[in-house]
Amino acid sequence: MRQSARPIIGPFVKPVISVKIILNSQALDVAEGAVLAQLLNQLGLAGRPGMAVAVNDAVVPRARWDQHALLPGDAVLLIQATQGG
Repeated sequence: MRQSARPIIGPFVKPVISVKIILNSQALDVAEGAVLAQLLNQLGLAGRPGMAVAVNDAVVPRARWDQHALLPGDAVLLIQATQGG
């Protein structure tokens, strides 16, 4: 009697659950529990000078970016200061 082949299942990986936020007026999915610093890193903006971030019309100080959790429906506004005149 021949056994049917069964797929080999590796270590269980917790599925990534995402939440939808609004980033500069565009819908974006981010991982559940993500914080602002992770979002900026994902966008390649981490450490860039002159960045300002507001969530739901409230400015979030840079010192709190690694603590500010993103929630479903949050409206995030990223602003890059520029020089000129």
